[in-house]
Amino acid sequence: MSSGTSKEQKKKPGHSADDARADFNRKKPNNAPSTSSHMILTVELVPRTRQTAQATQVTQADHAPPPSSDLGSGAETDDDCIGSDCGSDDLDDPFEDDSKDAFEEGDPKVKGIIETYLASVKDRVVQEISSYGMPSCYKAKSFWINPPDHFFALKKSQESSEGLNPTHLYHPKIFLFLPEFLDKRPLTCQNPACECYQDASHPMTVKGWNSDPIARRVVGIDQVYYIMTKRVQCKKKTSPNSEHPGCGKSMNYYDPIILDQLDPTLVAEFPAFLTHRSGIDKTLMTLIRAGIAHQLSSSAWSKVLRELHVREHDLREFKYLQAIKKDIKFKTTQGYEVPAYQPFSSFDNSSEYAGFYPSRWYINSVYMDYMELIHPSLDQCLSALTGYVIKWDHSFKLVKYMMKLNGVVSFAALFTLVNEFEQIHYQAFVPTKGLNHLKAGLEEFVASLRDHGLAEPILGFTDNVASDAGTFLECIPSLNKEVEPVSIDEFSDLPRLILPDGVSVVSCNTEVEISNACLAIIEGILSDKDKIYIDFDMEWEFSTGISGTGPQKTALIQLALPKSVYLLRVYSLKKLPASFQTLLTSQQIIKIGRNIGADFSKLARDFSEIILPQKHKKSYQSVIELGQLAFKKNVVLNGKASLAAIVAATLQQHLSKECRSSEWAAPILNDDQKQYAALDAYAALMVWEVLETFEETGKPLSATTKVGELVSLYVQKQEVAWGKIIEQPLSFTIQNPLENEKPISLNVSTTKT
Repeated sequence: MSSGTSKEQKKKPGHSADDARADFNRKKPNNAPSTSSHMILTVELVPRTRQTAQATQVTQADHAPPPSSDLGSGAETDDDCIGSDCGSDDLDDPFEDDSKDAFEEGDPKVKGIIETYLASVKDRVVQEISSYGMPSCYKAKSFWINPPDHFFALKKSQESSEGLNPTHLYHPKIFLFLPEFLDKRPLTCQNPACECYQDASHPMTVKGWNSDPIARRVVGIDQVYYIMTKRVQCKKKTSPNSEHPGCGKSMNYYDPIILDQLDPTLVAEFPAFLTHRSGIDKTLMTLIRAGIAHQLSSSAWSKVLRELHVREHDLREFKYLQAIKKDIKFKTTQGYEVPAYQPFSSFDNSSEYAGFYPSRWYINSVYMDYMELIHPSLDQCLSALTGYVIKWDHSFKLVKYMMKLNGVVSFAALFTLVNEFEQIHYQAFVPTKGLNHLKAGLEEFVASLRDHGLAEPILGFTDNVASDAGTFLECIPSLNKEVEPVSIDEFSDLPRLILPDGVSVVSCNTEVEISNACLAIIEGILSDKDKIYIDFDMEWEFSTGISGTGPQKTALIQLALPKSVYLLRVYSLKKLPASFQTLLTSQQIIKIGRNIGADFSKLARDFSEIILPQKHKKSYQSVIELGQLAFKKNVVLNGKASLAAIVAATLQQHLSKECRSSEWAAPILNDDQKQYAALDAYAALMVWEVLETFEETGKPLSATTKVGELVSLYVQKQEVAWGKIIEQPLSFTIQNPLENEKPISLNVSTTKT
């Protein structure tokens, strides 16, 4: 293993001559595979006043690196840019190859100066407890044992017999956690197999101080600190008559099992989120969580923490170098001999300064563990939010960054519901844009509001009201409470059309059921000259909005007969049954429908193997286009009139279209959907029966034209006059305008006059 070599670097603005310069070079052992569980970190810190370098090798923890991804990274985040804007202290970037950066907690064992300092603090605390009954920091109302500020530490060092040295600048802060002096309630064993399980009469006892390591290292924002505590144990049963029938298990005071038994206000003072062998400060963890939520990746966080931690090291070294400069000046002025000063420790020298900053893998792991820990609290916070006014929509951006399974996306969209303050109240990844996946979640959303005594929603906003209204009114009844519906349909002033009594609605959900329904219709043809008239209609979903994809696959085909309506659920079918193909092309089964040609074209796009009826003069054979027929019968002004307009003109009734934009691909159709689909098809059949009794308009006059019939006179396809037939004589007598001439008699025929 080789140490790093220093590089010639340019001096940056704002750095004094006594600034420290640091070179980081991360290398991998020779012949080591890329997935090696050990990585060697070679670190070299070179103050500018020093000619020799001190190199230290630190072996990373024995953990394989997770998949190469950064939490919080986004399309708009550039980690390289973040790293370059952190206020560098003339440092080379140690992350030139992030893929080789191992998951580590570093070496948690304390050595050298830090170990000596921690041991001395422990001995001092033991002496204070013996003398005063509790640690002096507790008497001073603090959990922290702080080393002297740097100015006083250097002054004390300068006045000591050893002379000026940097040892006191290496001393870290210590959090002393001894609940035995702060919470007198007994701690019980939580091992179900123990005879003393949760037995307050046999409480756990103090086993002693930790020794290896003496204290737990915790990563702070710009430096590490240590947590010092004791272990407690459930005294083991040593004999049948022993007074201590415990299991012998021991644990630290900061173990979750112990923390759960302590005063919550005391537990809230504990400053760190602990990992397997180390820990991370709660304030820093909160910052990391906020940063990742705003697209600051774990790799960027590692670089930021590196910058802050190395900066703290450099500031301490700078203070030491300033003290040396001052001491040299004083001794030179007074004529004293200038001694050889001890060099300041490198950042990662585990025996002296023992600096540490976490890798991105460590931050990834800690972040995920932390989020899992606070997940119940976050859920509770979401449940406590108001939802008086709600807004919802589907987003299709996030799913593009999600992993695919065998090349297929797992989810199609992310559904989000926010309240009146734009706070997210409910989110769910959904396989389709259909709302049937959200019903259970919406019902739980309403139940949560009730449980928390909050007002239920009274108003909702969406970009597709027609499609969403049914589901949300069903799941959130308060949206429909004390609300008077206003119909926006045409002709809503007319009586509402309903399905006649005696007409059955048959839902066919499988290919076999669809085939049997088509065969039943075909079998109704009794002879070669017999004809059957059925209505043909289709329903499908339509995706609107900015991210909408337009018309979806055909979900429902309606076939209406005089006594029954078949609802064919074809959304999940890849191929339509052969019996349906026969019905579609049969010349003896006349298909009636409004805009039926467009339905046929849509059907052919969704089912490529389907064969449509033959065309004659741009019209499908065995098909009656209801709009054109109504126009020819002089019922509507043009052939593009809607079915509702034709129903109003012929039946003088209102055909509701409230359920038109519905979830037709839902696994189960509700009663409203079935009634709408059946009525929509059957209404066309009722209209056709009425139109058959009307005379067709636009035909030339003939000898059979009845007296009283309305007529129009056209010249070059333009209507120039209109009136009605008052008589139908076989000839006309016209008076000759010339005097003494006989009247002229004209015979009337269809070809000439």
